[in-house]
Amino acid sequence: MEAVRPQNLHGLHLFYNPYSNCAQRVMLLLAEKGIEVEMHFVDLMRSEQLTAKYHAINPNASVPALVHDGVAINESITILHYLEQLYPDPSLTPADSTLKMQIEALLESADASHMSMVVNYVYSCGYGRLPTPRDAQFYKDHVPHRAKFHAERLAGRTANNPEGAKRIVHEQFSELENLLKTQDWLVGNQYSLADIAWFPNTIILRQLGYSFKSLPNVNDWITRIEAREAFKNGIQARFLKIPNWVLRLSAKVLRQLGGRR
Repeated sequence: MEAVRPQNLHGLHLFYNPYSNCAQRVMLLLAEKGIEVEMHFVDLMRSEQLTAKYHAINPNASVPALVHDGVAINESITILHYLEQLYPDPSLTPADSTLKMQIEALLESADASHMSMVVNYVYSCGYGRLPTPRDAQFYKDHVPHRAKFHAERLAGRTANNPEGAKRIVHEQFSELENLLKTQDWLVGNQYSLADIAWFPNTIILRQLGYSFKSLPNVNDWITRIEAREAFKNGIQARFLKIPNWVLRLSAKVLRQLGGRR
């Protein structure tokens, strides 16, 4: 990743990785609204997010990060809100106040799901990339919540139960299954920020072998979103042309390389 300072960036810039479920939320919204943005790839496999260059843009050392006319905005849900306000047409938020409250609740649960469900599943099932000694030191110095996570993981107190991780995925998506019994989208009959926030979680889980066949309403909802041009152009087009089993094998191999403990 090239050295950049946020204050030197004019216009809209997205720092992303196409396999990050959090980055995919923003990529999907940008595509839905047809927003022009300069894309900056962050190579997570080379720990580019754990560098002083990127830390200046996003102190949380994660993707995505959005820079708008020199101002950095971090956290995917915050970015969704920001872009929805900046580019209100087409609207992805219903006018009805009750539906707005439902969307906000789903955005909060989607935000919480990243660590409680996705990260837990990735590491519990043996796919999470383990930090090198340099990475671990960076976490200790700059991202203490990540350092705490890996300390808890090493101690066997978190992200070490594959069956428990699968159960959490099923429980959380069962709530969406109920919402989708009588409607096509998560909130009413309008595709919204709630769908955009939750859908990318299904991408990474399916790439790592999880099946949603036991949740037919969720499965149909996934199919509807994948039929949208925004998904095809905004996310799918940026994936490597390799099958998911190769991604899973690569993740398993990368987990063990580089002297990680």
